[in-house]
Order: sequence, then C-alpha cells, then structure tokens
Amino acid sequence: MTRPLPAATTLARPVRPSRLCLAVAQVCIVLGMPTAAGNAQAGGGATTSVASAQTAIRAGERLSDWLLRNPPGAGDDPAALAWQVPSARQAQAELKQALLAQLWSARDLQADETTRQRLADWLRSLPVTGRVPLAIVDARWLQANPDQDPILAPGHALVLPQRPGTVTVLADDGRPCAVVHRPGTQARGYLQACIGGAASEADMAWIVQPDGRVQRFGIATWNAEPQSEPAPGAWIWAPRRSAAWPEDFSDRLATFLATQSPTPIAARAAPTQTGTPIAARAAPTQTGTPTTAPVGATQVAIPPSDPAPAAGQHDERPIAARAAPTQTGTPPSAPVGATQVAIPPSDPVVARPGVHTANDWGFIGLLQTPTARMSPAGELRFHLSRVEPYTRGSVVAQPFDWLEAGFRYTSVSNRLYGPQDLSGNQSYKDKSIDFKLRLAQETAHTPALAIGMTDIGGTGLFSGEYLVASKRSGDFDWSLGLGWGYVGNAGRVKNPFTWFDDSFAEREEGAGGGSGGEFSASNYFKGRTSFFGGVQYAPSDDWVLKLEYDGNDYQNEPQGNNQKHDSPFNVGVVYRYASGLDLTAGLERGNTLMLGLTLHGSLADLTVPKLLDPSYPRPLSTYPAGPTDWARMSAEFTEQTRWPVREVRRQGTDLQLVVEEPYTIYLRDRIDRAVAVLHRHAPADVRRFVFSFHERGLPLTDWVVLRDEWVARQTRYRAHAEQFEAVVAAEHWPAHSQEKLWVGPAERFSTGLEPSYSQSLGGPDGFILFQLGITAPTELRLADDTWLSGRANLGLVDNYDKFEYDGPSNLPRVRTDIRKYVTESDLTLPTLQLNHVRALGTNQYASLYGGYLEPMFAGIGGEWLYRPWNSHFAFGLDLNHVRQREFDQHFGLRDYDVTTGHATLYWHTGWQNTLVKLSAGQYLAGDRGVTVDIARQFDNGVKMGVFATKTDVSAEEFGEGSFDKGIYLSIPFDAMLPFSSARTADIIWRPLTRDGGAMLSRTLSLFDLTRLRDRRVGRYAPAGSQAWLALGDDREDGRSIWGELGHTGGWLADKIFSPEAVRPLLLGAGLTGLSATLDRPLADWADEHQSGSWDTLGEAASLIPFGLAAGAGALWMGLADDAASDTARTSLLAAGWTLGAQLATKYAVNRARPEAGLGPHEFRGPGNGGSDSSFPSIHMGVAFALATPFAQKYDAPWLYGLAAATGFGRIQERQHFFSDVVAGSLMGYGIASLLVDEQRSRDGPVITLGTDRSLQAHWKF
Repeated sequence: MTRPLPAATTLARPVRPSRLCLAVAQVCIVLGMPTAAGNAQAGGGATTSVASAQTAIRAGERLSDWLLRNPPGAGDDPAALAWQVPSARQAQAELKQALLAQLWSARDLQADETTRQRLADWLRSLPVTGRVPLAIVDARWLQANPDQDPILAPGHALVLPQRPGTVTVLADDGRPCAVVHRPGTQARGYLQACIGGAASEADMAWIVQPDGRVQRFGIATWNAEPQSEPAPGAWIWAPRRSAAWPEDFSDRLATFLATQSPTPIAARAAPTQTGTPIAARAAPTQTGTPTTAPVGATQVAIPPSDPAPAAGQHDERPIAARAAPTQTGTPPSAPVGATQVAIPPSDPVVARPGVHTANDWGFIGLLQTPTARMSPAGELRFHLSRVEPYTRGSVVAQPFDWLEAGFRYTSVSNRLYGPQDLSGNQSYKDKSIDFKLRLAQETAHTPALAIGMTDIGGTGLFSGEYLVASKRSGDFDWSLGLGWGYVGNAGRVKNPFTWFDDSFAEREEGAGGGSGGEFSASNYFKGRTSFFGGVQYAPSDDWVLKLEYDGNDYQNEPQGNNQKHDSPFNVGVVYRYASGLDLTAGLERGNTLMLGLTLHGSLADLTVPKLLDPSYPRPLSTYPAGPTDWARMSAEFTEQTRWPVREVRRQGTDLQLVVEEPYTIYLRDRIDRAVAVLHRHAPADVRRFVFSFHERGLPLTDWVVLRDEWVARQTRYRAHAEQFEAVVAAEHWPAHSQEKLWVGPAERFSTGLEPSYSQSLGGPDGFILFQLGITAPTELRLADDTWLSGRANLGLVDNYDKFEYDGPSNLPRVRTDIRKYVTESDLTLPTLQLNHVRALGTNQYASLYGGYLEPMFAGIGGEWLYRPWNSHFAFGLDLNHVRQREFDQHFGLRDYDVTTGHATLYWHTGWQNTLVKLSAGQYLAGDRGVTVDIARQFDNGVKMGVFATKTDVSAEEFGEGSFDKGIYLSIPFDAMLPFSSARTADIIWRPLTRDGGAMLSRTLSLFDLTRLRDRRVGRYAPAGSQAWLALGDDREDGRSIWGELGHTGGWLADKIFSPEAVRPLLLGAGLTGLSATLDRPLADWADEHQSGSWDTLGEAASLIPFGLAAGAGALWMGLADDAASDTARTSLLAAGWTLGAQLATKYAVNRARPEAGLGPHEFRGPGNGGSDSSFPSIHMGVAFALATPFAQKYDAPWLYGLAAATGFGRIQERQHFFSDVVAGSLMGYGIASLLVDEQRSRDGPVITLGTDRSLQAHWKF
C-alpha cells in the first residue's frame, strides 16, 4: 500500500549486524519469546540528550497518542524527534565498530595517523542510541497510517530536541565545524564557510537531516545536482577527493550519524561578522563542576531519584526526553569541540543537474554530433528532426545506464523510394540501427568517454563510428571526439589507424551492402576521419544553447546528394517545454534551418495510481470471532484481487487457498489485499495463510503468510531488528489430511471484446499501413487442464487499399505473403485451438495443442519444459507439424507444410535483471539456425529487448536485411492503467518481414505459463515503491564478481603478507623444493609415453579445469540452490586470483617447459617469453582453486583427487615438471582456503521454510 512519504535517499550498504544474533532475535520475536538482544546493553555510550525535560511514556500507547498529549513547545523541533529502541542498538554498535576498524584498515586512504586517531576518538565519543527513523512526526498522519505509528514499550525513549540554529560540517581531518544555519544555502555553502577554497576538492556530500534521513549529492562543478538544503541541526560529511575516503566508509558514517540526535544547541555565543571561530567555555553543572559543554550550555539536571545511566549503558526508563529551550533570543551555537562560523552574506547558489538532450539523430548529443552523455536507465525517446533534405525519425532506448541504442528512419526528400510505377512519388526511406556505449564515467579530472556506431546492420549509407569525451563545468558541458565514416566525412585529419595499417585509409561506400543488414566489420574505423566537438550551456532549467564543430562537410553524401556547406559550425537552442517534451531549432552548415521535437520519459519510473481499483481494505489489529462465511470471504477476496478461489482448506493452524490463474506483475499489492480480506474472516486460531497458486490446473508455487507478523507490520511500526519476513515464497508442497472448508464454482466459458491494431512501416506502398478493429477472445474450459481457445477479428478502419507490394523471396513464402493475409478478408479467425497441459513430476511440464495456431499456419504440436522452482535456468523443447492457411484466415489450408521446433535455454543471468533466451532448431521455411534474445527487465516490470536469428540461409537468399532481427518493448498494463490487469502491451519492431528465420507464433508457451516459479516474481512493484522478497532471497541483483575481486584482493594481500603467513609459505616452498627431485624422472617418463591412449588420457586430464570452471559458472548462475551458488562464487573468485598470481609468477621465473628439452634447471628470469613459462602450472592452480571451496563446503575430498588428476595430463603432455604441478596446486589450494575463511567471516544464517513449513536456518556460505 503506497503512502506519500518524504523523499529520501536510502544508502544501501550499511554494515549488517551479526546475522546469527538477528536471526535468533527475529525467530524469538515471531514466537513471542524473550530475546537477549532486547535486554543486552549496547556499548558505546548511553542515550543522551542535551538539556532535556522528561515526560512519562504510557506503556502500550501509540506515538501519535503521546504526541497529542505532549504537543511540541516553542522552539522544539518535532521533525527531529528521536525514537530510541533497545533492540536497534546491536546493529548500531556493530556499525560503529566497523567504522572504527575501517579507519585503520583502508589501504588507499591518504589520511595520516593523527587524523585517523582524531576521527576515531570522535567516533568513540558518540553514543549508540538505538534511534529508529520515523516517517513523519505528525500525530494525525500517524493515526491515518498505523503501520508507521509505533507502539511505545518499556525501555523505549523519546528525545524531542529544541531546534538548533547551526549546521555541523564534519571535516575529513576529524574536526567538526558548526555554521549558523542560513535558509536557501546548500551543502557547498556550509563547506566553503568551514574550509574555504578546499571545498572545491569535495565531489560528494552526505547530508544527515535532523529527522534521520540520509541524502547523498554531487556538489562539484562536474557533478552538481539538485539537492535538499540542510535543515538546522543537520550534519554534513563531504571529504576531499585527495583524502581518498572510501565511498562505503562515507555511506556507513552517514548512516551512523543518522542515529544521533541533531547537532546540539548547547552553546550560545554569537558569530562574528567575518566568521572567525568563537571560543567556548565549560558551563557549570548544579554542583559547580564544569562539564564539556560549550559556552552557555543550558542543562537540565536529572533528579537524584532517577539517575542517568552510566557510560556504556542504555536507558531502560520508559520516559520521553525533551530538550529545554535556551534563553529567549539567544543564538544557538556549536556542538562540543566544534568551531563556529557564519556564512558571508551572498545570494545562495542553487545547483542544477547536467542537462542531456537529443541531437538530430535522436541520441544524446549537441546537433549533428554526439557526446559521451547518457540518460538514466529505462528512458525511451521519440525524436523527429528536419534539416534539408533529411527528415529523421528515431526511437532510442536506454536499457542500461551505459548503453544507448535505437533505430531510425531517414526520409531523403530529393530522392525517390524507387521506380514511380512501384512507389509513386514517395521519398527514399533508409532504415538503420545505432548504438552508443560508455567506456568510462566522468571524474573530477577525467572526462566521460563513449564509443558509438551509426547505421550498423543497415544499408550503410550513413554508417560511421566515433570516440567522444565529455567534461562538465557547472552549466557548461564540453565535448570533443574523433569520427570515422559519415561522422568524419570532412576528412580533416589523417586516420590514426593508418599508422598501423594503410588499409584503414579507404572505406567501402554503402557498407551494408545492396541488401543491407550485414555487419561490415571490415569497414569499421576506416576512411575519412575528422575531429568534432562543441559546448552546450544551460543558463536555466528551460533553455539549452548549443554550439558545435561538425566533422562532416556534406561533400561526400550518399546517393551523390552533396549539400552546400558554408560553415563547419552549427548553432542551436533547445526549449524544454515540459518534463517530457523538448523543442529544438538551429542553423546548420551555415545556411540550413533545423527543427526538432523530442518526446522522452522513463519507462523504469512508469506508474499510474490505481484509482479504479476497489479501495484497499484497512488492516485490522483485532481477530474475528464467531463462524466464518466462506462464500462471503471468497466474494470479497475475488473483488479485491480478481483471483478466483477454487478451494479453501485447513490443516491445523494453516489455512490454504487454492487460487487459479493468479499471475500479475505486481504480486505485492494483490497478496496484501488478499491477506487483509482473509484476516477479517479467518478464525482467530489460524496462524498461517498458504496461497497455492495454480495455472491451468498446474500447481506452481506456494506463498506462505505468517499472519501475526503480517498484522504487526500493517498495524504498527517497529524497529528493523524486531521485524521478520511475513510473506514467504516456497515450492509447492502437496498437503495431506486437509479439511475442505469451501469449494468455489469453476468458470467454464468466457468471452469479450477488445480493440485491435496492426501496422506495417517503411514499405514502398506507404510509410505507415495500418488496420484498426475489434477482436473477440473466447475460451471454453473443458477441464482444469484442457481448454478450447480462439480469437475472431473484425477490421474497421485501414488504409490497406494502398497495400499492393509483395516483397521478393527466394524461400517458401511463410511470411512475405503478409499482404494477402491482411487484405483478403475483414473478418478473420486468427486462432482456434485445443490445448492440454500437465505436470510430469517435479519441475517438469508438458503441453499438447492443435488447431489454427496462428494467422498463417495450422497444425499440431507439443512442448516439454524443465523448470526448477526459483532457478536461474529452464530448458524446453517444442515440436510442431503445421500447414499454411488460406489467405482469408478462415478454415481452408494451402499445400505447403513443414515440421518446425526448437530447443530453448532460458537463463536469468542475475546481472542487472538481464534475461537471455537461446533457441536452436528448424524454422518455418525449413531453414535451421539459432535465435538469441536478450532483454532487461526493470523493477516495475517493463522489459526492453533485442533478438536476432541466423540460419543456414545465406544473406543473398534471405534478401534485404540479410538476417532476421528486431527490438521489442513489453509494458505491463499495471504500469500504465488506473486499474489492475495481468496483461501486457508488447511492441515489436522488425526492419523487414522476411521468410528466413521465421518462427511459429505459438499462443501457448509453458515458460510463460509457469512464470510464477521465477525467482524474481515477487520483486516487481510499481515504480516508487519497494517490493518484498521471498525469505532467504536477498541476493543482490546484478551480482558482480568483478566488484568482489577488488575487495577480496586487498584481503588476500593482507593475509599473505602478514606474519601468520610466514610458516605456511615456508612449508609450501619446502614441499615444492622437495618435489623438484622428481622433475627429471617424471619428465623422462613423459618422453617415453607420447602416443596412443597415453595422449588421449593426457588431453582428457588437461581439460578437467575447464569442466570445473563450467560447472562452477553454471552453479553460480543458479543451476542449483543459493548455497551452491554462493560456494561457486567463492570458487570463481579463488580461480581468478590464482590465475593472476600465477601469471605474475610465470613472468618472474620464466622457466623452460619440458618439451623444449632444456632440462628442469633452465630459468631465464624476467623477460620475453614469460607468458610461456612452465612454473607454476596454471591448470593445476585453477583446478585446485575451483575444487577447494566445494570440497570444504560439502566434505568431498574426492574433488581434490579430481583436481590432482590434472597434473597427470600436464606432465604427460610435457607442459610442466612435477614441481610446477605441486607449486600450482599449493597456490590454488591456499588462495581458495583463505577465501573460504573470508566468506565464512562475512556471511551468516539465512532463515527459510522447510518442506514441513517449519522455520529453518542454514549458514550462507
């Protein structure tokens, strides 16, 4: 249920507390048991408040009630109210210790020991408060949102400070500096007031607002962005780049500061005009003893009858503390030990973001030239521009933040499409695909760098390549690049690649060939070359001015269409009319007007409030009494979720609902609605709700809801340490001895009317040919797993009277007769088929179908799918025998028939939610080949993808386009309609419709039917909200093993060069030296065994590391369970570092291989040929590195024997001496063992559901 909360940036990398402690605490909380965490005293200082007054908490009351009883006084800051909970101190204490440890362990940190010690001392002085962030401190809002309204309990404390008048900057030398708050001033202004010109060295600022929100912003001239101004009492941490503070340290520090009270107001000395720091004096306490408080601190003493807790203890008193106001009119000042300054009078500087707008080609750039800038991932852009004689229409998508790709139609107004008897006076149309790839992000000293290509896989008329750099300075953004081909047609510089090969001087014109569609790699970066560049200036949010130097002089235009060119400089202006609409005008070539229009928006952020859905049933904290009306419950359930309930069953304290066809992209809202209804009706002694989700009679997955925990989450706010996952995905569990409470009616027949639309783009008969009509999908359910489905379509409006051209084809016309299929009849029957599905044991499914399977083909077919629950992989086979249909799409059939089918591998890579589908088989025209489909799916369910098919049909046989390819977009209706729907809008663009590589369009796909078994099915949610995950499935999306290499590399270096490593290193050296005594005898044995079966065995043994690597890679990507995936991750990391260490050793030692015949004592030392060095054996090292984590995790010593067998192959093939093999194996074993220890130290227990629905914990390794 979405609620309007304050905008905030949540940092994603805080140090997690001990997982074992949290896991035990969470289980105990769910079971209602006391926990040690609730009674433990967290170290690091007591809960503190400066000058506080006390108001008693009534146990069991809501925070909203307490606020109504204790309205804020004059000068109080209710937004900074701190709710302190004992259970939160465990995690905060561990976070504090991690910060202190990182201060001394960060290797690249440039801070000296004094600075580190000063910051460490300051961190130690901060208390572990147990503060838990609150959404909004407003009594009435909290009452309206009970899930954000905590229930106060003994041990809780409330601290309501007085609003301070300063903002504290924590300098990276460990010294705090308080600055008098000035409205409208952003972080950089406070930073300059404290450290002057050194503020220019700060790139990022972490702002900790008084309410506990943590925000991170770019503040330098190259990365400035809109930001919230610091409120009075805020902390600012903005380290200088020269200090090289690790970003994760800054994230953690800001997270810990958010647990503190706002910067204190204890001092009341006024700032000077110049901002000179003011000295502070200690204020006397009641006993007359000076404290550490600054000048004029107003303190309220705690009565002797209720003593304050000692240092290192937390306050268990059920009171709320409120800071007492200072004397009227007294300016607030700095915290203890801080200097205080004032901001010199000036107009506040408001940072603006970098502005990225489209160029004439639809990509981010200036006018004709590109830049290295990118839009955020998920953006889609429609661009139209006109500069005589070219009109360009582009559709550009940003699937990743580093990749921009799109397609474009170019109309050349002074050239005809073709002969007039074919296309009339229609202007020439060119189709092309472009992309731009970011190579490096901008930093303070280096520019962003990107490489791009235009018109790849097209006719090549406008093909070109470029390398471009961009650097921002405030409102100016500069770019400079080098272009080849069309981008650099002016040829003002010599092609730099001719320094390596003279062939780069010439470029074949029309690189795509006559039919287009080919990737002419032999032409890339060849031909004329020129510099290009420019600058844009954004004086306001609405206007952008552009000036560029064009790399094209338009004297080498395609089709001999050269243009008058008076100047290489182009100028333009962009008016950003609205957030998604840009208007552009410019003067290009010194003589030609350019006009452009851009529509753009983020599909990743696409969301629409569900105003037409039933109102959300308010969760109740009470449990129902009396008998349950199951029919009424089912009716309300279906009204809220649109899910038909087939059965309601009960076993003990579990209540199970069998739900048919429940798929929706946003399961979160539907399940919450379902539970809210169930909770209102289910007997009070039911503890768990189990939703058994079925599709077409196939049980696919169960979702288990812990009722008490769900009710607690919905009706009160709790500290994170007290929360337990309430909704859990689990593999379907066949139940036994269940009591059926209610059986719902089965809907057997359904039909309806929907709009239909089809189109064809870019043909000779007209740029757009379309038909608009209505369609009637109809279904008759014969049984749960058997049904008859079909669809009739009536065309109402079209311009198909212009559709006269049939494209040529050298293959059976399985698709190029499209004109006849869409023009023969207005009333058609696109599909009518009988379907049957069934489960074939665990994880296997099958289907049979027959009838009119698609508009062009009828026949019979079947499919088999293997899809383990929650797996990254699935594999399927489909086989079909089909015959071509008559053109009227009624019941007649033509003569052509074919057998078609494919084997398909589905792979969820786990990397930025990228999906890969690989299909191989026979296509409709009888050709055989492979189709690759790659897509990125965003968290709101929107999917962007590309596909390409290459078969045994040559480019000449295929015809124009050379091979089948396309781009597609899938948008859930849930993301764009004001009511919930399980349907999606699928948009596919193909440059051409050809016969080669054509697949049967099957309406029944087992992979789609079983999508509820996908591991991410519970993660999709409307943009702006956060979906829950299945319990135990907290793996980060986009798991990057490359990022782990950096972390583990430093850890390994520390271990290897530590004093504790001396003994094992000496032992390894001794074993290697001892094994050298066998170098000569075994080398002689290998010389004598170089034929027949010995060679076969040697080759097979040498392949063992490759098999181990393939197996580890498959397990890492999810072929088995998460525990195996984590082990494989460690295995691959160990192999990577072993490979690196051994390559370095090879270059240093440079030992001759046995096959060289120079003997075992030929060491050539560092120099040429080191890569072919014999010592050590990389095969052996990698084999042991891959095997060791699995051998230790699963107690499988035989894996060491498998890895050791690699040595036989390396010796028999005369690639290594015995000592090379021993050294390699020791290095691999040692590095892997160290990483196993490192992973164990970082990972912890994961709570999962057992097959009997019991809670179980296993160690995540």
